[in-house]
Amino acid sequence: LLVPIGHRYAKHFNLKSHITFQQGLEKIDENADGSWRLHFKCTNGEHVQRDFDRVAVCCGQFQKANIPDIPGLDSFTGEVMHSSDYKNIDAHKQFHDKRVLCFGMGESAADIVAEINTVSQGTTLSVRRFHIFSSRMVGDRTIDTVQSRFWHSIPAQTKAEAVRNHWRQILRTTNDPAIRLLAEHNIHATDEPGSVATKTERIFHAMANGMKLDIGGVGW
Repeated sequence: LLVPIGHRYAKHFNLKSHITFQQGLEKIDENADGSWRLHFKCTNGEHVQRDFDRVAVCCGQFQKANIPDIPGLDSFTGEVMHSSDYKNIDAHKQFHDKRVLCFGMGESAADIVAEINTVSQGTTLSVRRFHIFSSRMVGDRTIDTVQSRFWHSIPAQTKAEAVRNHWRQILRTTNDPAIRLLAEHNIHATDEPGSVATKTERIFHAMANGMKLDIGGVGW
């Protein structure tokens, strides 16, 4: 499940020792030496100030739910949910033993649809086109290499062929059904490799276990 995995990840990399919880940011001031003073309000009402050399504002571009205007949606008798409202499969019993249709192929979609598929009567993921997926490990290199400035400096066509050749080689050497689906998906994709590559491969394990993928109105 998403929450336990997140806790295990934080514990493994000792992230919680670097995170301060129960504080809301109220104000940021620049100090004379170029550092930054952050003003926090704790849940107990206490106000705290701390200085930092650097500040990153990471609100995310998808923090506002966007539900597309689909004809007939207003008369749909089932439940409509945005991924931002999803917690984990145990918190949403309404998906159990139901037919579920999901839209989108980002990190959230790939995680959520794979979870729902474990309890639903049938799950279908609908997307406009084939999308680039990149393994967390590409050969003996991490995904960070694929997302590096050097990678983005390479011409798009060169990158596309490099990615496709990588997956063609894997397709020739593996019998794993999930990996074969992942390889075939990347070979068909027309996105610029490395631009917005999704890194959640579990979606292809869900497909190997019966989840359906609809691409541009055609089942795959």
